Amino acid sequence: MTLRYGVKAFLSGLTLLASMLLGALPAMAATCTDRYVTEEGTLVIDQGGAFYDPVTGEAVCLPFKTGKTVQRPLQDFLSVQGTFCYPDGAGGCRIFNPGIPNFLLWTDVQWSRRTAFDYAGLVPGFGTVVTGSVTETRQKDGRALVKVGLDASNAFNWVVSGNDTATSPVIFGNRIDAVQVGAAPALGGSSFRIEFFNSAMGAPLPDLVQMLSFPNSGPTLRSLTFTSDSFGELHADFGVPEAMWVIEARDFPTVVTMDAHGNSLHAEIEAKSKAELERLLATQVTAAFLHTRGVSFITSYPSISKTPPQAADQTARPRRARSRPAPPPAEAPCGRAGRWSWR
Repeated sequence: MTLRYGVKAFLSGLTLLASMLLGALPAMAATCTDRYVTEEGTLVIDQGGAFYDPVTGEAVCLPFKTGKTVQRPLQDFLSVQGTFCYPDGAGGCRIFNPGIPNFLLWTDVQWSRRTAFDYAGLVPGFGTVVTGSVTETRQKDGRALVKVGLDASNAFNWVVSGNDTATSPVIFGNRIDAVQVGAAPALGGSSFRIEFFNSAMGAPLPDLVQMLSFPNSGPTLRSLTFTSDSFGELHADFGVPEAMWVIEARDFPTVVTMDAHGNSLHAEIEAKSKAELERLLATQVTAAFLHTRGVSFITSYPSISKTPPQAADQTARPRRARSRPAPPPAEAPCGRAGRWSWR
């Protein structure tokens, strides 16, 4: 008991001494107060640290505790998407796709294809559902690391062959103007993850179009991933469609007969079979001497594609062997092809 009260009295003395030296400590404490809500929904008031700078005569706040992570409402992020006025160079705003707000577009550079996917639920009328979370973590330099995760379902999307989702030929799905007059929309799901550094904890969140198009606008990107799958109409410009099976298996041996690099096992087998057929057709074929049930005759013709000529002696009658069949003559060639019949 004596030790506990002794420590408490010592700390009280330090507090009184600091108050006497700094004088303006109550005001500084108010200046350095940080209020935030934890992921569990608890309100925390962080007084922070403060000291008096004798050179400037001002109160200086010490950095708040680093590593503190809080959760923000998802609407803080969704409500600002599609609000940035992308400059068109003439004092106005450029709209990427007429009739819908601007959002990020995704490009396949190798195949020169671009897709517009409503990952944030900005296009009404399709029953799009977006769920997710927004968290931010205080950094040592005072900035906040913001992590946003979005999962969208029943989201509107389309794909074009080219770089302009508004004018390039549509190869999958349909644009909003075509859907409005009866075309079927392509709808799908997506998973969107982004991390970026914001100016401070609780600072306004950016429109991603502005942040990624103009990197000097404030927030800086750390990482970004996006995946999606969708069902919709394939157009002629997409190419010849083929049947596709999605199979999940373990330890399943497979043979790839066609790949994405132009290789085809079908074409290889067809070429080898054709070469073998041509070799056989070019070979002089001599029918084998047939010795069946005591009947012996020889037929010779040049190609298996032609009907063999009739035997020279049509009046000859086969002789039935009185004992076992005689062996074929030594000079008669034996081949694998021939035409024969039972009598």
